[in-house]
Amino acid sequence: MKKLPLIIAFFLALTSVFGQKTTLTIRLKEKAPISAYLYLNQGSTLVPVDSILLGKGVFSFNTTKFVPGVYSFVLSEDMFARFIINHENVEISTTLEGLADSVRIIQSEENKVYYKFLHERSNYNKKSNAINELLSSYPVKNKFTRLLAKEKKALESNYNKVIQYLINAQGNLLASQIILSEIPTKAPENLSPEQKQQYLIANWWNTFPFENPNITNTPGIAEKLWDYFDLFYVDGVSRQEQDSYFKRAIDEVMNQPSISKEVQTFFVSEMVKTFSQSSHDALIDYIKKSYSQNAPPNLDAEFDRITNTAIGRIAPNFTVQTDSTKTELLKMKSQGVVLIFWSMQCSHCQKLLPEIKKNYAKLRASGFEVIAVNLDAYRPAWKLDVAKNGYPWINMNVQNPYNDPITASYNVTGTPTIFILDSEKRIVEKPNDIKEIMKAVESINHKTKEEGN
Repeated sequence: MKKLPLIIAFFLALTSVFGQKTTLTIRLKEKAPISAYLYLNQGSTLVPVDSILLGKGVFSFNTTKFVPGVYSFVLSEDMFARFIINHENVEISTTLEGLADSVRIIQSEENKVYYKFLHERSNYNKKSNAINELLSSYPVKNKFTRLLAKEKKALESNYNKVIQYLINAQGNLLASQIILSEIPTKAPENLSPEQKQQYLIANWWNTFPFENPNITNTPGIAEKLWDYFDLFYVDGVSRQEQDSYFKRAIDEVMNQPSISKEVQTFFVSEMVKTFSQSSHDALIDYIKKSYSQNAPPNLDAEFDRITNTAIGRIAPNFTVQTDSTKTELLKMKSQGVVLIFWSMQCSHCQKLLPEIKKNYAKLRASGFEVIAVNLDAYRPAWKLDVAKNGYPWINMNVQNPYNDPITASYNVTGTPTIFILDSEKRIVEKPNDIKEIMKAVESINHKTKEEGN
């Protein structure tokens, strides 16, 4: 259930907590003019906080409105670093070449602990992966594999000691809470695969600080949530049966002991947002009926809007307009439609569109149209990208994607967002990749042939 693309919610308002002015200062070794953007991480959502255009070496953000949490200092999609802000001034030095890897904490107890954790975790993962790779190369136990197993056990023991020290040594820091939330749950190696899965389900949230409302302002909480849902995924079952497993996951998450109201509200928003972009619409109804008291104030309107793009509903109509043609979606004559919302900054989109192009002949032979709605603001760059890649389908662009009636009616909060429509323009699936797209197309064609006979 992971959602690959990065979702930036320009329409969200940042909750303000007024108090002493806090300053985040980032010093880059390079002095070339460059624009920087600051976001608050609320799970998988980046909430815009501030920006500095064409700064030269020193980027200083001053405000009384910083809420405790993890913030992303972003120069581009692939160039960013994260820092904790929690009622203290933060000063960092780094370089463009290694924005996150070259961080040196000048001032901030929170970030000294946080970056020590990130460094230790990175080293542990590298060494652990190397040992595991060697162990997999020697399936027969011998003196060497026993030595490797001993080394692995010592590595894990030392790492756990360091982590416990970071959690306990500095008092009640937000960094300590973040470390607790990101400690992975591991099942004993002597268990069977089924036993391991049940162990993970039972112990997944053991160290998670549910009582701390500020934990919602971190990126790891969403990853933790969707990794947990993955434990409930069963390959090959019907959607209805899979929904029953996911409902259990929802109940387990929402009824954790000591869970705060803020964390419950975050989980409701995160689950509704992600399920609305999948084919599991029944889960949104389940959340609305079971946990509406935990929903944020604006979610009732969201529930109604999401219902408009539920499986089985007629797709919202809009004008399909290119440089040379103009028609309404519901008046198009075709066996079906692959409707995709995408952007050039979306790495998943850049992989998906060439895969759709490879299968385009099959789609057209099946009577399907492809409509690709681009969400980039700069039209010349979009046109150049379409021409360079030779995308042969219907291409159109909306320049104000987060305040546009088309994206609003389709509940587009991230890219790619995909809908498969049948000949009546009824929503049949909301796939995530080319495999799911082609499977949905094949299913529609099979159903049409059966009805024709």
